This record gives sequence, structure tokens and C-alpha cells, in this order.
Amino acid sequence: MINKKYTFSNNTIALFFLAIIAIAAGYLAIISKGYEGGADTLGHYIISRYALQKPVLLLSIWGRPIFSLFGIPFALLGFTAMKFYTILAGLLSGWLTYLTVRRLGYSQPWLVIPMVLLAPIYFLLLLSPLTETIMALMLIAAIWAFFDKRYILAALLISFIPFARFEAFVVFPPFIIAFILRREYKYILLLPVGYLLFSFIGWVVFGDFLWLINLNPYQTEGSGIYGKGELLHFISKTPFIQGIPLGVLSLVGILFLMYRFFRQLKTEGIKSKETEMLILILGSTLAYYAAHSYAWYAGKGNSLGLIRMMAAVIPGTAILSFVGFSFLTECLRKIKIPPVIPAIILIGLIVRSNDVYKYPIKESQEERVMTETANWIKVNKLVNKKLYYYNIYLGTLLNENPFSDADGSMMIHFRTLRPDSVPEGALLVWDAHFGPNEGYMPLETLLKDESLKLLKIIKPKEPFNVLGNNTYEVCIFIKTIADKNNVPSNYITYSRRYNNNEAIILSRFLGFESSEPKFDKWITDETGFQGKRSLKTNTNIEFVGILNTKMNELGENLSGHLHASVWVKSSSFNAKNRIILVIHTGQGDRFNYKSVSSDQVKTQDNGWRFLELSADLSESLPNDELKVYLWKIGPEPAYIDNFSLDFSINSTK
Repeated sequence: MINKKYTFSNNTIALFFLAIIAIAAGYLAIISKGYEGGADTLGHYIISRYALQKPVLLLSIWGRPIFSLFGIPFALLGFTAMKFYTILAGLLSGWLTYLTVRRLGYSQPWLVIPMVLLAPIYFLLLLSPLTETIMALMLIAAIWAFFDKRYILAALLISFIPFARFEAFVVFPPFIIAFILRREYKYILLLPVGYLLFSFIGWVVFGDFLWLINLNPYQTEGSGIYGKGELLHFISKTPFIQGIPLGVLSLVGILFLMYRFFRQLKTEGIKSKETEMLILILGSTLAYYAAHSYAWYAGKGNSLGLIRMMAAVIPGTAILSFVGFSFLTECLRKIKIPPVIPAIILIGLIVRSNDVYKYPIKESQEERVMTETANWIKVNKLVNKKLYYYNIYLGTLLNENPFSDADGSMMIHFRTLRPDSVPEGALLVWDAHFGPNEGYMPLETLLKDESLKLLKIIKPKEPFNVLGNNTYEVCIFIKTIADKNNVPSNYITYSRRYNNNEAIILSRFLGFESSEPKFDKWITDETGFQGKRSLKTNTNIEFVGILNTKMNELGENLSGHLHASVWVKSSSFNAKNRIILVIHTGQGDRFNYKSVSSDQVKTQDNGWRFLELSADLSESLPNDELKVYLWKIGPEPAYIDNFSLDFSINSTK
């Protein structure tokens, strides 16, 4: 039994630390102009803010359904209010970690609260609405519920945790093992509940029970854009994640738990407190670290090696640090040093370890340029024009609704647009980060487009490079030509950039809004992805050819990268009725065939499915054939719209 007076004393100290940290975090959230997470942070905010207007956003895997749902009331009050969403989640995580340590029978359990909330990466993320904090809350809540024998709650929390962060399914095995150890087998049956519920909802909305697999945006390899790194990348970044003091204590805690486990193995067997802590707390932490380490090392899952991902398991690492600290204080107690002294020293070291980040958070270099861009648009009285942009921060600064056609739209993320879709009189703002990477739109193509007039180039005072090693700049265009016959939707443009290598860009777009001699007999006004028209296929059309050429017709001694995308729609897409996007290279028996089917789509918008495919052509020979086409399988009619083809070529001369 725990002494009530002692418990009250612990609660009082715990609440005191929570209050102090809450005040500090709240103050910094208000005065900080910047935030951690870049476009991800704003994307989560935008999804929660407009989810009531467009409920399908709550099923966005990128946005994370659990995060988006509970973030709605905060997002409706603005971006600063959204920061208090993660502050509240962090404070609850700290309290539940305290309850877990107290439930495990340790003295001074209140000390784990600063170990959680003042871990460098965790405190940083309190000030930014990111999903890691919500996953941390759900994970520590499940761990506390398990040790408190609230097994139904623990199982249900874990069943829904992938919808806070999709990769969180890696914590399932530790919980399954823990339930087996306690012989609570029936609760394992609750673990699929979250997946089944969301699968059913997706089946109703999208007509696809397997939408969590088929619409997963993280299935594609991202190493071509995002890169890859060292296997121990996250371990090496411990000073920026836990901080050195807590990192060392975690290691001590792990070694102590393992020592206790092996020591008690002969007397208590494997059913000991230490065994369960190793399985649940260390197991879930290691599983999460290992998954992200492998993804970054192998270039999988669109991993950028972002250390903020590790904030999701900080409550677990804090418990391990607390165990290490408890062991050391017991050793010091033997030489008459009271526990309060090392506790005060440790808190000081933890606070000092936060020096790796600067507060209040300032705008990043990109954000400062975007702020300058927004101010230029305001000063020149262009805010009433429709705005099309690649960087979500610009839309946030100008209070644009990316889902309202009256305001304009983002060119990426929530939908995929081409410059040809921008209406006359609208602004198109291209930036060197998102334009050529996620948007697959090189600046040269826009500069060569006669329908776009360049109004302004905004550059930082001190040049810096961004993703793809591009020198950062922002270009503001205005669309000047409305007649698509003057700017054919199947345009092909070439442009050259001279630096270390010559880059030639080929771009083709088929929007079917104007006459397309090759396709006129199939164009219909029954439906369109953006406009009023699309290409309709039926049983008489098996193949729709887009490109059929040879490599040497594109240039000599060239190597490059081809990216194709298209929107398709049918009343019934399945294994027997589908459209396949194909890139075919080679000749004779030596060929390379890449494809993606409408059954394996990345995203959906009002019944339209988005197919995209990339191919590295660097190994192609001059006489090799290059074909890009759509293969229609099945009797049901289907619609095709907004076919985009980008070919970036780097000269090896």
C-alpha cells in the first residue's frame, strides 16, 4: 500500500512541475514566430481547420486521422491556438508517465515529468502542432493502462495508434507479447479494431476496404528526393533528442533492468515487473527506433531522417532514464547523500541540455522569404487575385483556403495541379523547395511558358540551398492568356540551364479542355477532373499512347529521369476493371517495364484516382525505344484527365 500523505506530496510536486512547464511553453508558443516541422506542421493545421467543411480530410493518411479529429477545436481558433493542442497533449503525457512510474512502485515519481517534458526534442515539439506528441500520449496512456490492469483501454489505444502516426504499428508486437505473458489472450483480439473500423469507413467513402494500403502515400521510395543516411543516425543525434544526461541515464536504466531480469529469472521466472518493463517500454522504444533507422538507412518510406520523429517515444525513454537515476540515487544514499541533491542537479542539467535549440523559435530562412513574398503581394494590392502556390506557408500567411476554388489552390499535397490549370489573372508562386521536388515543376518550364508573365523574383539576402541542392528563391507569375488554344494543353517546352551540367527539361500536359487532334473522337464533357472535359475510354479502346519515340531523338549522350502522372475515374475499379500507367524502355528482349495500376493508387479526389510513376533512364541506350501509355483492362468505361509528363535530362558531355 502507498502512504496517502506521500502520494499527495508526490501529486503536489508533479502538478507544480506541470504548471511551471505549461506556463513556459504557453508563453513561448505565443511569442514564437516560427515553428518546427515546416510544411508538415502547417499541413496538419490546415487539415484540422477545414475538416468540418470537407470531412474526407479526416481520412488523410498524411494528416493522421486521430490527430486531425482532436485538433479541430484548436485549429478553428487559429494557428497559435493549435500550438496549445500539442502543449495539452504533452502535459497529459507527462502526467501519465508520472502515474506509470508511481504504479511501478518507484519513489520520487514526480521527477519523471521534467524528464519527459524537458527532453530537448519533446519541449521543442510542444510548440508545434505535430503528430509525434499525440502518438507519445497514446503510447504512454496504453502503457499506463496495461500496468494498471485496464486491459481493454490499453488494447484499444494501441489499435488506434497507427492513426496518430502510421508507422506506430511497430509497437503491436511488444503489447501482444505482454498480453501473452499475463495470459490475457482475449485482449489481443481487440488490436485489429482500429484498422477494421477505419477500413470500413474508407470502404464507405472510397469504395475500397484496403484504402489504408492502396492510398498509403509512404509506399513509394523517396531516396531519390529525400536521400538516405547512416544506420545509427538517430542514436548519434541523442544530444538533440533526449540530451546527453537523459541519454546516459537511459543506458544505465536499461542495463539495470536487464541485470534485475537475469537475477530474478531463477526465482520469479519471466513473470516479473522488470520483464514487462523490458518488453513494453524498452521493446516499443527499440521497435520504433529500429523502424525509423532502417527507413533512413535504406531510403524507404519517404524518410528524411528527421530527428523529431523520436519524440513519439520520449515518455518511454524518460521512464528508462528514471530507472537509471533511481539506481544511482540508491547507490548515493549508501554514502549518505540525500536523493534531493542529485535530483536538483539533474533538473539543472536537463534544462541546460535544451540549449541545443533556441527560443523563442524564429522563422526559418525559407519562412522569412515567404513572409517577404506575402508582404509584396499585399503591398502591390494583389491579395484579391486567385493564388496558386507550392509552399503551404504562403497560403497560411495570406489566410487562403486551399480547398476553395474562389481563393485558388495549392499546386501539391491536397491535389495535383499543373500551370496549365491556372486561370487567367491568377497568381502562380513558385519556390525552389517545393516547386521542383514535390511539384515536379522546374523553373525553366514556367519561364518558357508564354502564358505566364514573371512579376517578381524574391531572393534571401544570404543565399542558401534547399532540398535537391537548389538555391532558394521565389518567383511570382501572373497568368495572362485564357485561351488554351494559344497555350496548347499538350505543350512541349524545352529550356536550358548552364552550370556544371546542362539541364534540358521536356514537359507535356494533356488537359483535354481544348482540341486534341489525336484524341478528339474520345473527348467527352460528361465529367472532368478540374475542367469540364476528359478522355473517355470504352471496350474499343485498350491502349492510349502518350509518347512513342527513341532515346536518340531526345538528344545524344543524355541521361535523365522521367515522371508521369494521370487522374483516372470509373464507376467500378477492381482487378478485372482497371487502368494501368506504363513506362516501357529498351528494345527486343532487352527491355524495362514499369507500371502502376488504379488498384494501387496514391490518393483520391471526388472519385478520381491519381496514378504516378517514375523511371530512371540513365542506363538507356541511344536506340532504345521509350513508350508511355495507358492500358485499359475491363468492360466498364473509364475517364482520363490531366496527364502530365516531365523529363529532366542532365547532359554527360
